[in-house]
Amino acid sequence: MRKWTMRISAVLMAAMMLSGCGKQPAADATDETAVQTEEVSGDEEIPSDIPNSFVEEQAGKTEFDSYDELISNMTAGQAYAYVTLTGYEGDVLLITDQTYDDNGSTAAMMAYVYLKENGKVGFATVVGGSDTAYPVRYADHVLYTAGNHEFCSYFVSEETQGVMVKDSVMESFDENGTATYIGFLREKNTFDNDEEIDTDSDQIFKEKTAEYGAAAVVDFTVVE
Repeated sequence: MRKWTMRISAVLMAAMMLSGCGKQPAADATDETAVQTEEVSGDEEIPSDIPNSFVEEQAGKTEFDSYDELISNMTAGQAYAYVTLTGYEGDVLLITDQTYDDNGSTAAMMAYVYLKENGKVGFATVVGGSDTAYPVRYADHVLYTAGNHEFCSYFVSEETQGVMVKDSVMESFDENGTATYIGFLREKNTFDNDEEIDTDSDQIFKEKTAEYGAAAVVDFTVVE
């Protein structure tokens, strides 16, 4: 057993913070709207069953026997889609609880990603764009997200069988309005062949933004 301390912040308004690749939703604990903090300590193991998504909260479990079982725990208005990703055999399941129409497609700006491993279905990651102008997209076994100043793509690691970032390019500006670019590119789904980008050139950012725009919007199926 190990002693652990958990801090719980209550905020007046919860916000979805999606920034950078491999986006994770979180409330900003440093925001001035935080009004309460409770500290709980004990000689207990850190819980392993903390839900990663809305469907896990609804199901009361974090692991499923099949994609069908996971979907059966979704409620009306929530949605799912299947894609295939480089590095992974079989379907990958995307789920979301917020969809909108995008030129006839049932789109989502963010999605939770689930994979099968050792006969069980479990949470892999959550991905998303900066707003509804940037729905989750898909092409050629690669998943895409973007924002006004960022681009990300995803496939599955050859080594770990987890979702990993393929390409990441982010744009920032200094006080003089000069743009700088950070990120990396990966042709293969391994961690040992990263290609650096030119930090002073917007060429890669433009190319990757165009790549995102050319990919198809993921069309989700809404649960009735």
